[in-house]
Amino acid sequence: MKKYLLIIVAVLFIHTARAQFFQIGLKGGISSSKTQVGELFSIDNNDVNYNTGSAKLGWHVGLYTRIKISRFYIQPELLFASTGGEIEVTGQGISTPQLAEIDLNKLDVPVMAGFFLTKSFRIFVGPTFSYLISDEIKGTELISDIRQNYKKATIGYQAGLGLDISRFNIDLKYEGNLSKLGESVTIPGISEPFSTDLRNPQVIASVGFRF
Repeated sequence: MKKYLLIIVAVLFIHTARAQFFQIGLKGGISSSKTQVGELFSIDNNDVNYNTGSAKLGWHVGLYTRIKISRFYIQPELLFASTGGEIEVTGQGISTPQLAEIDLNKLDVPVMAGFFLTKSFRIFVGPTFSYLISDEIKGTELISDIRQNYKKATIGYQAGLGLDISRFNIDLKYEGNLSKLGESVTIPGISEPFSTDLRNPQVIASVGFRF
């Protein structure tokens, strides 16, 4: 009987230690993102401004893993993310501001390095790698004819705070961009595209569940 009890205790100990060292789970949440840009074009001797508009509410879902040693951990994630933002087009020859809503679908791979300040509260920072799957621009006829040219692969960074409660973890983080997402914009009737520096920063809130 004692032998069986020792085996059960040993199995429970190994399972607990393994759960502390390595975790895997589901993750999802929402974001507020912008298509950050500020350019001035000259079209038919008219100046046209291509600027950041309002933020867009987005979402993400995917998987995460965590490798934890003492208070330190590494957390790679694989997420499908829907982001975007609004662009405002104003200038000479445009009677009222034109708004373009940009929708972006991306595959994001953040790799966070974190530290537990307490048993539950942590901070983290790290790079994030993104691959653009699809994009769409919506608006008036003038806007829908504009083509924003994107880079497929980009790199950025994330930093934030986290809280672990039982099997759940809650993250609040900011994502910035280290490389351009939009490189140029093509406007109907203009032979050469205009260079742009469009980026997609966002504030992200997410909840994870550990298996």
